[in-house]
Amino acid sequence: MPQDSQSPLRFRWERDTRYYEATSDKPVGHWVITLACGASELADGSDQIRRIPCESYEDATRKLAEVQRQRLWRGYAEVVG
Repeated sequence: MPQDSQSPLRFRWERDTRYYEATSDKPVGHWVITLACGASELADGSDQIRRIPCESYEDATRKLAEVQRQRLWRGYAEVVG
């Protein structure tokens, strides 16, 4: 994960018919990670969304790295592009 700039980051992982996304953003003064997961093919509103406040950009990148480690351990593949 690049740590030389403080631009928002976005990641997506998929496994079978499931997806998991993690984004970092600084909407109003503090960094926040937004996690979303659900069925890849369904657009029925069954997705789950969770927000995690972060103390700094560095804190956000550490938490995103942990999310990535967990997704890969659980068999998800990172989607690039």
